[in-house]
Amino acid sequence: MDSLEAWYRRYNRRCNAHEFKALGEFVAEDVVVNGAPQGLADYVAGLEEVVRGFPDYRWELEHLLTRDALIAAQFTDTGTHHGPFLGVRRRAAP
Repeated sequence: MDSLEAWYRRYNRRCNAHEFKALGEFVAEDVVVNGAPQGLADYVAGLEEVVRGFPDYRWELEHLLTRDALIAAQFTDTGTHHGPFLGVRRRAAP
């Protein structure tokens, strides 16, 4: 069995490859995000929305701590704004 750290790093690689349809291996159908029930389909839809707005979006894992069944991760997120995201459009060059 993989360590929790190895498992989470595989999840991060899937995200960075934008292979969101395969996240069911890592994310529960009844996932809760920020204290609110979201569900896997909406979780995936949210990530897809991010990469529509930022096609080169990446989650660079800076620090990863695991203890028992707990994970704490710190990221630096990067991406170039090319499409609408949360109602914001990329400003055209002058």
